[in-house]
Amino acid sequence: MLHLLWHLGAQRKGMVIHMDKRNAGKEQFILWKASDTVLNVSTVIGLAIILILMTLQIVMRYVFNNPLKWTDELSRMSMVWMTFLGSVVAFREKAHICVDLITSHFPRRLNRIVALMTDLICIGFLCVLIVMGIKYVQMNINTVSLVTGISKGRTYMIIPISSAWMIIYIVRNMVERYKGDK
Repeated sequence: MLHLLWHLGAQRKGMVIHMDKRNAGKEQFILWKASDTVLNVSTVIGLAIILILMTLQIVMRYVFNNPLKWTDELSRMSMVWMTFLGSVVAFREKAHICVDLITSHFPRRLNRIVALMTDLICIGFLCVLIVMGIKYVQMNINTVSLVTGISKGRTYMIIPISSAWMIIYIVRNMVERYKGDK
């Protein structure tokens, strides 16, 4: 409780608070903390929805011999959202697969240039994904799923949302890398 009160006091006094154990000793802006919290809560909720719906479907199908039709569609929608949110988590944690067999032998300056170019290429790709994702959402906004009646555009809304979120984390990682090089 005291720890929570300290964080609330720190938020009122300034825009910087200490991060959790993932980056112990480092400071982060409240917006980063809020973004991390929303992402963590969203992924937990998404996973819980999938788990509950799949369990419900198994029980209804094999115990009561009366399968529910809507659980499959909602599970699929949740899985799409979880896939894209998982990509955001991977960008946040810098956990995407990286082959550094060659770049690990580069001088430090060249390595920084390659990292910057890689980040800029990723940002460019994600910008294209935002634009195309918005178009895809617009194309599917009036298409509804047969069983639940939910707009398919809502399912695909995660594409531009997660792409923008990934750009934010790439920029954050770039800033951290720049500060670490000083």
